[in-house]
Amino acid sequence: MVNNPSADKQSRTVRKVWIAMGTPFQANFFAPVIEELQGEVEFLVTPRDHDNIKEILDAKKIPYTLVGKHGGKELDGKLTAYAKNIEEFVPLIAKEKPDLLLTERWPEAVRVAFGFDIPAWTIFYDERERHVNQMVFPLSSKVFAPRFYSFEDLYKNGVADPERVVWFNGFHTGYLKGQPPTKPDPRGRLGVEPPVILVRPEPDFATFVSGHEPVL
Repeated sequence: MVNNPSADKQSRTVRKVWIAMGTPFQANFFAPVIEELQGEVEFLVTPRDHDNIKEILDAKKIPYTLVGKHGGKELDGKLTAYAKNIEEFVPLIAKEKPDLLLTERWPEAVRVAFGFDIPAWTIFYDERERHVNQMVFPLSSKVFAPRFYSFEDLYKNGVADPERVVWFNGFHTGYLKGQPPTKPDPRGRLGVEPPVILVRPEPDFATFVSGHEPVL
């Protein structure tokens, strides 16, 4: 049984943890948390139907309830999906009554948690996605952030209360450590030797800002 302070500073006993996954990154990131706490708390895992999230959870044998879809690249699609995803979340969360939400920064999940007075713990990630961040962090009870960011970085992205920030040493996308190599191993095909750094391109499909020049 886990005790944590909620948004209104009152102590709550956490028996059921809701983990909302909007991207494959989150499926990989939260899988060790589920494994570590399995048996201590009950989990409600809600991925959306996007990319390879389902396949990752199936491979890891993590039960889930599929909720929502990605809205695509156009703004009208994003807004429509936002409304529909919340509409799907409401009856499920009203029925399941979780005590705590964990998500990287899925806006619909955080908004529903706020509406049901459920504390939302989120992760500060990708300062370029300011539009998404400003929808998530003002409603978050706790924001976990790597120490290489400054509070000014967080403030520009919607984190207004320094008391809600939990700083940690490290980098949140380091979940590839210890994972078995891809088969066939691409290093032989590329003619390179370790160490190898994997970098994904900018999330143009997910961004609210179009027309920018790719960083890579």
